[in-house]
Amino acid sequence: MKGISCVEISTDWWYLSSGDHKGEVWLWDLSSGKCMKQFDIKKLSDFENPYVTALAFNPSDYCLAAAASDKIVRYFDLDSGEMINKSYSDVHPIYWMQYESKGNLLYTGYADSVKVWDLETPKLWFVFDKTPRAIQDLQVTEDYLYVCENY
Repeated sequence: MKGISCVEISTDWWYLSSGDHKGEVWLWDLSSGKCMKQFDIKKLSDFENPYVTALAFNPSDYCLAAAASDKIVRYFDLDSGEMINKSYSDVHPIYWMQYESKGNLLYTGYADSVKVWDLETPKLWFVFDKTPRAIQDLQVTEDYLYVCENY
């Protein structure tokens, strides 16, 4: 399978990012429809044939988080196009990501749990462990974490 695996729109609606099964992330300008940058996860991974599993724009910083099947979240500066940091998942690939509104915490969803990362360190801050059913999606608001489980 070589198609698009995930899509994310920036909170200001200026950019769209897409990730694919070939391990590439593309940054698009929504007003012009032109590709601005491309990030190649394959070149940054020791994993054979990693694919992009989730994307998230930081609402307070010009940064994009990209999770891949190699269980690593890579943080890219959108001005320079450089990878500026990374954090490691312990067991499972990340399937969903979302920043909290201030951009200080990143919520990551797995098949059976949600983890919250403090981006100042970037270290694991909190774990919502072992949901009874497989997680399908998550949404973070100012006051709540909504988790959609498979029924």
